[in-house]
Amino acid sequence: LPSAPHSLVTGAGIVYAPSGNKTSKFTVRLRDRYLNLCEQVDANKLQIRLFGPAVVANVVQIEASAFEIAYKSTSTAQMIEIEVAYDGVQIAGSPFKPS
Repeated sequence: LPSAPHSLVTGAGIVYAPSGNKTSKFTVRLRDRYLNLCEQVDANKLQIRLFGPAVVANVVQIEASAFEIAYKSTSTAQMIEIEVAYDGVQIAGSPFKPS
């Protein structure tokens, strides 16, 4: 079973968000409590919330346990906050504040 506190979010999109309607990306890798990548996940339980001038552009399951999320910042990137959760529990490091 996926364990949000043991899962991982990586990629430039959680560190840097360019301003002005440009797309940024990051990857979510769901792991179990033993840090193994999960073989089966319920994509409907992955929650991405953006606060500030940004919108989710696309969510793609790229592996059994991994999702690539693309979002567009629509204004000043410093004001964006990204929450990533699985089944209502925040993934390690969330919320992220790209600058």
